[in-house]
This record gives sequence, C-alpha cells and structure tokens, in this order.
Amino acid sequence: MRVAVITPLHETRLDWLRQCHASVRAQTHVCTHILVSDGGANPLQDFQGQHIRLSRSHADYGDTPRAVGSVSAIGQQFDALTYLDADDWYEPPHLETLVALHRSTGAAVCTMSRKLYTPEGERLWPCIE
Repeated sequence: MRVAVITPLHETRLDWLRQCHASVRAQTHVCTHILVSDGGANPLQDFQGQHIRLSRSHADYGDTPRAVGSVSAIGQQFDALTYLDADDWYEPPHLETLVALHRSTGAAVCTMSRKLYTPEGERLWPCIE
C-alpha cells in the first residue's frame, strides 16, 4: 500500500520541522513525505520526499497546502493519504498500524488516538490511549 504523508509548512520552527520529518523517515511502513510550503521555502537541507512550494501564503491554517498536497498524492495514485502538521510527529509504527487496521477492517477512513506533550516534552494528563 502506497502511503503519502502530507505536511503543510509556514514559518515553522526548524527543530520542530526536523523532528516531524525524522518521524516520517523512521516509519516502519514505507511512505512518501509531501511537504507543502505555504508561501515559503523548505528550510530542510536533507529533506527526502517531495516539496511543493506555493507562491504566497493563504493564511488558512494549512487548509490550502493540505488540499494541494492531497490532489498531488491522488494524481500520483497513492493508496492512502495521511496528514501530519509540521509541529507534530509520528511514532515509528504509526503508519504500519493504520495500514493493518485498514486491511483488517476494509474501512475507508482509519484514525488513531494521540498523545499530547508540552513544548518541554512532558506528557499532558489525562492521557488517552
């Protein structure tokens, strides 16, 4: 199953973006990271994936970059689209777990719970597992 991870980007802290991209590269299921810059350049020198640069900012909280990334992934015939904001990250088995869920249920949409952390890395309570 070909999986695309679509990340909108606009004036994101570089350390957050590095962590986001590293988490995509660390997935146990092969995927393609599609970064869509909303009016700016890709600041990652070692980016491995596809980069789409929009000519101006749309100021819509990433909705336009998500839509453009989605249309691109659909045109490339990816089987599954996922979305990861530039200030977030996936744990290594995240996509593998979603693919297995889809294969076992046939569901058109699969979701997972999430864990929330403070900027200092402390896990917020209550935690939903």
